[in-house]
Amino acid sequence: AAPLLWQVLRALTFLRDEGIVHRDVKPSNLLFADESTLKLADFGSAAFGSEPLVRAEGTPCFFAPEVHQLPRGNGYSFPVDMWAAGVTLYMLMFKGSHPFNEGKGIDKQLLCGGH
Repeated sequence: AAPLLWQVLRALTFLRDEGIVHRDVKPSNLLFADESTLKLADFGSAAFGSEPLVRAEGTPCFFAPEVHQLPRGNGYSFPVDMWAAGVTLYMLMFKGSHPFNEGKGIDKQLLCGGH
């Protein structure tokens, strides 16, 4: 898993250096080009991150806490992609299990957009 994670992190670093926030990093947006090469796909939610972003875009179960705090928060930027990459890595390591699936009731509904 480490070489695959490294590829995802390199892609996100490249995007950050270009001023782009992907905003929808998740397992289904990682495509295999061959047996050992991953490609990051689906830039439909991407945005330039020179100013804090204030609109939630992407898949709610992969949102960083600062995205869930909108509109009360101060906006968000590049770190949200690293959060989503961490959730994605967890899911890849634990056979699709989301790290926050243990949540109950309203907390889980809010996390995954079921409000």
